[in-house]
Amino acid sequence: MGKKSSAKKRLRQISDNREKFKKEREQFDKKQYTYIALGLVVLVLFLFLFNDADFMNQPFNIKYFTYPVAFTFLGFGIRNIFKQTSSQEWEKTECLIESKDVNIIFNYRGGSSYHPLVYYSYRVGGKKFISYNIQIGMSGFKKYKRADEAMSLFKEGQNYTCYYNPKNPKESMLRRDYKFNQPVLLFAYGALFFFLPSIIDLLKP
Repeated sequence: MGKKSSAKKRLRQISDNREKFKKEREQFDKKQYTYIALGLVVLVLFLFLFNDADFMNQPFNIKYFTYPVAFTFLGFGIRNIFKQTSSQEWEKTECLIESKDVNIIFNYRGGSSYHPLVYYSYRVGGKKFISYNIQIGMSGFKKYKRADEAMSLFKEGQNYTCYYNPKNPKESMLRRDYKFNQPVLLFAYGALFFFLPSIIDLLKP
């Protein structure tokens, strides 16, 4: 009876953790989109206000759109690399893998991305924390199989070494090797939007 009760309690806890972190992930994504939107607004206003032409009568220039987008992507790329670099100094501790899950995020085009989430608990200064981050810079995968492979390195119920931010113990990860696919993609998008006006000019007859 005691084992059944303990198993049910664990399953309920896992289910609660999944819902909690899925909501946190959704809030994180909304924050990112909000920052992007605010950055675009600020940069567009900056370009308008510091232009020599009259604010209301000046013709539309595609640079007012592409440059803010470019700098936004570049900013996120730089932030990502800085985060990965600073995380190399995070402290080590032991963590317990509690459960694993894949969060599916659907986009406006009808496609989806698969985000591997490994739920693990660890203690810092006697206080228990629960996180799901495998690695900084790891984004979603287009195929479920890739997300499952990312989680396969960690077995439920086993202990592993994880790394936490001593300034903010809530931040942690299971792997701290560099992963450049996300910042490279952000820099590529930034470069594309930065040079887009010049490319359009070259293609004009």
